[in-house]
Amino acid sequence: MELVAASLIGVSFMFKSPLALLPFVLAAYDLLSGKLKRGETSWKLLLAMLLVPYVLLLPWTAMNAHVFHQFTLFEADRANQNIITGALGITHTVEGAYPLTGLPPGASVMLWAAQMVVAHPLVYVAAVLRRLFLIFTWHPWLFTAFGIAVLRNRRSEKFRILGLFAAYFVVIHAMLSVEYRYMFPLWPALALGAAALFERGKGACGAPGGYGEKWVLFACLSALFFIAYAASVPVLIRYAWRGSDIARILKNPSALERLRGNPWALGKAARYAIVSGDVAAGERLAGAGMLSRPYGPAVFAYAQSRVAQGRSIDYMFRQKVMDDPWVANQDVLMLKSASAFSQKRYSEGREYFYQSVARWRSGSMMFKGEIDTANEAQLYLRQQSMGLVLGLESRVKYFLDLFPSQQREAYRAALAIPATPAEVVELLKASPSARELYASVDALPAADGVGSADILVALARLRMNSQFDLLLECGRKYLSLHEDAQVRLVLIGVLGEIGDMPGMYSQMRALRASSGKQYDGAVAQTVYKLLEKPAYKAQFSQIEQLHRAGKHAALIAPAREYLAVCPVDKVAVLYLATALIITGNYIEAELRLKQAENLPLSRDEAAWKDTLRNNLRREIKQQTRARLAASPAPEGERK
Repeated sequence: MELVAASLIGVSFMFKSPLALLPFVLAAYDLLSGKLKRGETSWKLLLAMLLVPYVLLLPWTAMNAHVFHQFTLFEADRANQNIITGALGITHTVEGAYPLTGLPPGASVMLWAAQMVVAHPLVYVAAVLRRLFLIFTWHPWLFTAFGIAVLRNRRSEKFRILGLFAAYFVVIHAMLSVEYRYMFPLWPALALGAAALFERGKGACGAPGGYGEKWVLFACLSALFFIAYAASVPVLIRYAWRGSDIARILKNPSALERLRGNPWALGKAARYAIVSGDVAAGERLAGAGMLSRPYGPAVFAYAQSRVAQGRSIDYMFRQKVMDDPWVANQDVLMLKSASAFSQKRYSEGREYFYQSVARWRSGSMMFKGEIDTANEAQLYLRQQSMGLVLGLESRVKYFLDLFPSQQREAYRAALAIPATPAEVVELLKASPSARELYASVDALPAADGVGSADILVALARLRMNSQFDLLLECGRKYLSLHEDAQVRLVLIGVLGEIGDMPGMYSQMRALRASSGKQYDGAVAQTVYKLLEKPAYKAQFSQIEQLHRAGKHAALIAPAREYLAVCPVDKVAVLYLATALIITGNYIEAELRLKQAENLPLSRDEAAWKDTLRNNLRREIKQQTRARLAASPAPEGERK
């Protein structure tokens, strides 16, 4: 049985590696439980348990060594982001975790993570406990039923092994940041164990017979895994020791002819030909792919071939040729940028490029779960402040890869940021109007001036260097000349980061006045992270307790004090408005409701605000009627 288990674990490594330490855990269990002393296992079987899973990885490691010239036992850096966020004490997974480390390219993530855990052990332990609790809350009844079943059948070796596997799987994931899908392999195991509660008598606990059908089912399922492994091994070997298939196809007309009905392969071959310098061959291949299927990689490669030849692709967007799920928005913007550069429209090309970076960052720089602690809130702000600059580095490489190698240096120079932050600041100081700002191009190395994208890059670099005063001066000056929602969003984040909540609220009001509710989602996320700081949470908790206790008169003073410091807390504003209406202070209640209108309210919060406004109007009407009824009638009416 040990050989079967070891083989199945080894086959699972071909999918993912969470069971990497399970062979050692099972071997330790056999030793500590006395199975070795009782003769139920042997040293040979234990050695097989420890070696066989990794022997089955030899085709994979050989392929990586031959192709990439490095030793890769499991994935190649696939878990780095989880390792980083796990060491930092973040509960949920994060997209774009590298900005949180400040590591240079090529540095060891494992070594950095170990240093972080040693330096802040309590932060790491607290995060592990939060992850364990989070995993339990996903299916609490299933975990409870499984635990009861294991305790009830604790004398059964099968249940002890199943319980050990479940505990291992949960703990190994809790050591790093987690998300729900990571637990998918565990739910069937828990459900099978919990089902034993419905069996009468011994059932699965070790009845002497009745296991024939179960063994047949187990053998069939195991066979599927072994067949998949056997099929993948020749593919890995062939992939490692093949020549360049695309290069061979391009030189072999008969092989090229076989791709005529495969637009996906034609698109890939076309892109290879373009970046290798054979643009004409790439255009022919991409055109053939478009004729058989007018969307997908072939369309992208065809546009790429036109860009490499300095020809326009604008007509492809007018006719919606590129409107296709195969092509992400950020890639389409990158193509538009490359097309503009090839037409020598450099300012337009940079604008498209920065838009592509912003789209990339919105999907690649985010926290996937709720922010649970002040530590996570600070890490989120750090990630967002560095995201644009770090995003530039990766997207520049992607952009240059669109062109043949002999054209890349020219496009790298065209893409260069036209001004340093200091140059942008000096230019803004010297420009009393937007017209003069865009006319003052002599101080810049670029030939066509500075635009909002260049301002954003300058602000991002200032933010990354913690030059907040200079950043705010630069951003406010630019906004006095030209309204720009993205620049306002940068200022909102920075003002919140340095604790200037009134200034942050002022920028939020200006953004709402210029752009409506378009950016409420981004603003709400930034505000939410900031309000997780302990100082704000403590004050808000006091206000919330008073509201729930119905002590509205006592709530007003601390709420006013809190909102004077933190006017962006929308729930506190609504709590105060509620208390003011109940206590009869209608004038201030109206002002607080207007304050709430400038904050990014959710649907429920907006409904709450509307209800309060309706109640306020009703109270004012009733008060007016009461005053009229109580006032004496004029002399003429009494007669």
